[in-house]
Amino acid sequence: MSLKKLFGIFGSSDDAGGTPEPSTPAEKRRESRLDVGETPPLVVTLNLAATKPAQVVNVSARGLRLKLDGTLRAALSVGQDLTGTLALDDTDIPLNLRVIRLIGDVEAGFRIRPPFPKELERLERYLEPRFLGRSLREIDPAKLQRDPGDSRTMRWFQGLNDTNLFSWEDAGGAVVQLQLVFLERVVEWSGTSGTRTGRIRGEGATLPGWVKADLLEFDAAADADVLHEARVLLENAGIASKIKETFLSKIYVR
Repeated sequence: MSLKKLFGIFGSSDDAGGTPEPSTPAEKRRESRLDVGETPPLVVTLNLAATKPAQVVNVSARGLRLKLDGTLRAALSVGQDLTGTLALDDTDIPLNLRVIRLIGDVEAGFRIRPPFPKELERLERYLEPRFLGRSLREIDPAKLQRDPGDSRTMRWFQGLNDTNLFSWEDAGGAVVQLQLVFLERVVEWSGTSGTRTGRIRGEGATLPGWVKADLLEFDAAADADVLHEARVLLENAGIASKIKETFLSKIYVR
């Protein structure tokens, strides 16, 4: 997914506090940022003399907020250009940065500036499932049509970029089937077929309900990369804990 498309999907938000760089409205930050609370934390090493890696507080595809050593923070000024390296998994992503906000005594906001390195695609892939998971919201059950021949109850969670999560429960309230549709891929679990991954055939990834089996082409074996992305998406989703925990327990990344 391109940077431009990513910005369009994830809407807008503004930094809280800080001293902003003078700018026109068109230059203000337009994309949402993801608060980073993972272990180990993301870190950026700025290419300045004798600096320690700075911890990433939040990040987007176009900017980030860092917690810095106090001495380094005092040496920064709004509008200053510098370079740095973001360590993400096994990839070092080179960054061209501009200081746009000074926040408190130890934090600063930075804009990622062009030219954008090809490695920045890794940051997009890191952000995307996390944003999609956080976007999921439940459709009012009263608005869902039930199949008269199906005694199960369906719950539907819908998110950005055609992301859909469906859960079916039996009369006793036990989850008996789950289906997650995201980025034109499907992860599905049921008590009869186990956990499967697949792709959607034809045009239109989603229907006014789950994706029917005849529109799916399942992988010969569950795709570990798809399962990993599904886990990240679900871990970031604010959905019913029973559904979330059940689905996570069925996704195995070998």
